Amino acid sequence: MMMEAKGASFPVVFFDGEQETSLGDVVVSPSLNFKVFQSIIVEKLGLSPHQFSIYLADRKSRGSRIPVTGKIDFTAVSYEKDCFFLVVLKRSRRERRRKSREVAEIMQNRFDPPANLMLLRRDGNTIAINSTGFSALDLGRSGYESRVKELQMQKERYWSPAGPIARPVKGSN
Repeated sequence: MMMEAKGASFPVVFFDGEQETSLGDVVVSPSLNFKVFQSIIVEKLGLSPHQFSIYLADRKSRGSRIPVTGKIDFTAVSYEKDCFFLVVLKRSRRERRRKSREVAEIMQNRFDPPANLMLLRRDGNTIAINSTGFSALDLGRSGYESRVKELQMQKERYWSPAGPIARPVKGSN
């Protein structure tokens, strides 16, 4: 005849990322070990142990939860009050990344720039952006070509031997 050890009963709640489901109660005794506890949860849930994580959570403050691993002391747990076991379904990293990207896209689509948006430049000038998203400095193709030519001339002046940084030519003393 086996003697049944005294223990405390704790509710088990399963959270799949969207909703919580009650799985019943688990009796925790001081002689309980992690593998036996984990197999009880596996029987209740029907998933393999690597697909979920188990936490000991406080009913009063839902944010505080302690991971239940092989190092947990079930003797101390059996004396706890107002606690429950929270079983959380593990999600793949790909799903977590996709969800954060979706949130970023939603936030990006919500942002409407104000009508009087001004871009500030380091030289103190400001460029006004009109409602189409283009600055008043956009002069079309001819303006763009003249600006590119001007920048090329500045580059040539800068890198020329008589420019602001004169470089010694190899072979000259």
